[in-house]
Amino acid sequence: MLRFLIVLLFASVTHGLLPSNPCPNIFQYKYFKDQYYGEITIPYDDESRHLNLEVQFSLPGFYRNLKLDLQGLTPLELLGSTPFINYRVGFPTPPDNFNKDLPIITQATFNGRIICTGPPYKDTSRGVTSLQASLYYNL
Repeated sequence: MLRFLIVLLFASVTHGLLPSNPCPNIFQYKYFKDQYYGEITIPYDDESRHLNLEVQFSLPGFYRNLKLDLQGLTPLELLGSTPFINYRVGFPTPPDNFNKDLPIITQATFNGRIICTGPPYKDTSRGVTSLQASLYYNL
């Protein structure tokens, strides 16, 4: 019983540390196997033959060679029968990220149309790193 309460307390404290999300209608933080990732849900009109998602995130600290891992979750053969397309955003782990800061989404663009924007982290003495990724499908 005590172990359950400790896990519950840890989960609620950890969940409370999520950064603000300027795009709750399309972006959600998810937690699985001791790791956070992002999930993006885009409405799909079944008319687009090109699917181009571009995302930008901000992370406190100055880092080189960090990359987002953007993956399509919706199987392409299901696109004619689903109203949404789902994507997963894997976050990099900076080598000195003691505070476990999560990237915050600053822009999402789908097929050339900006569908969400938000402010980056405020600049600190550690700097701020911009991360971006894109995924393109031609149907």
